[in-house]
Amino acid sequence: FAGGAPPRSAFEAQIAAQAVAAFVDGIAAIRVVATARVDLLSRLSPLPGLGSEVTSALFLLGPVQPGHLRQVVVGPALAFGVTFESQAMVDDLVAFASQGGSLPLLQFALAKLWDQRGDGKILKEATLLEMGGAAGALAAHADQAIAKMPADHREAARQILVSLVSSDDHRRRRPESELVFDASIRKQALHLLAIDRLVVPRDSEDGTVWEIAHEALLRAWPTLKQWLSADVELREVLERLSRSTREWIRLERSMEVLWGDRQMADFDRLIAAETPARNRAAVELSALEQAFVDRSRRRIRQRKLRVPLTITGIVLSIVSTGFAIHVYQQRALSAQATKHLAQAEAEHHRAQNERTEWEHDRSLAFQAFDEGDWLRGEALWSSARKALDRWTQHVGLADAEIEGAQRLWPAHDALKPALVRAAELRIALDEATGRSPEIDAEMKRLESLGVAAAQIARFRA
Repeated sequence: FAGGAPPRSAFEAQIAAQAVAAFVDGIAAIRVVATARVDLLSRLSPLPGLGSEVTSALFLLGPVQPGHLRQVVVGPALAFGVTFESQAMVDDLVAFASQGGSLPLLQFALAKLWDQRGDGKILKEATLLEMGGAAGALAAHADQAIAKMPADHREAARQILVSLVSSDDHRRRRPESELVFDASIRKQALHLLAIDRLVVPRDSEDGTVWEIAHEALLRAWPTLKQWLSADVELREVLERLSRSTREWIRLERSMEVLWGDRQMADFDRLIAAETPARNRAAVELSALEQAFVDRSRRRIRQRKLRVPLTITGIVLSIVSTGFAIHVYQQRALSAQATKHLAQAEAEHHRAQNERTEWEHDRSLAFQAFDEGDWLRGEALWSSARKALDRWTQHVGLADAEIEGAQRLWPAHDALKPALVRAAELRIALDEATGRSPEIDAEMKRLESLGVAAAQIARFRA
């Protein structure tokens, strides 16, 4: 019900569920055993004929115990009369499997070893070494999949894979419309990645989304790790752009969500930077992302044009009507700045609420994982990640409001406290997402505002 090269529709899932249900209810002599990942159980329960069976016959399978690892390695092959070439080979595979997080790599290596055995009844040690061993089989397979693509498809595949990793180096699901925005090369590259099982489609409430097939690829594929390390800052900006664009569309293209000078300056700096590991000209945006960037630039230009016009109007007013009108204009600008700062304070309050929810759900998720309650832990972790995204969104909206107030009335009494509060929330957010370089930048910004060293230290405590 989950995965496969071509996307599976909801209709196909219903048909498959009904077929399985027919075996469960219709043939008394048959017992059906099916497996599913914990994070997919919520998608199985609504399926017709199968949902009630899933909830009534659920068995949570925990991690493999160390004493069972040898059977995990040799048992499936032995059931078909196939053995390993040497005991030392088995010992090495069991030792590798005992390392934390190694089972996905072991599974892939054993599957490849089985496929390459031919008609023989012995799994050869030389074959395993040629694959790169248990640790290197997946990386070797991924490198071969990229190498056999045409050059332009390789670059498109690199862009797709990098965009499917979040800035904190976890798998990130994205709809096909955000990955494929030309009808040829990128779509073909995505198809080739799916054929070699480097990416897989998943069903979601918004339709089909894509993700990297194995979490192990992020840890054990040197090529992908090299791409990611070369693109750290750019990935962070592009991820923020993707979130801001989705929020812009959700709010019916509201101007309040558009980026200001600072966000666009970061974007332009990273897009224009020269990095040997990447062809910057190949950085592409979806049509919606490009529209968001263009509209943000237009709004910035309009604001810059509006400032001199406002100044000219004030000067003419002073000449024609005297100092009283000048004071009125100042008060009007101050009042507008006050509104921006009030909205920023409201966004800071919402951000703090989401921060509290993130910390609460994250703590409960870790507790559930420690207690072995994987289903509850996954649900809590998903809730925590959503709170983190909302926290990030409110911090960005508050920054935009403060930027508007600063342009209108730089000497406003409430501006400095708002800037300090914004920096405090950004430091907490950067700590939550592991962005140490940005924390250092925020610290320097606080120093430039004249904040005492002891107070700055408390922000990071």
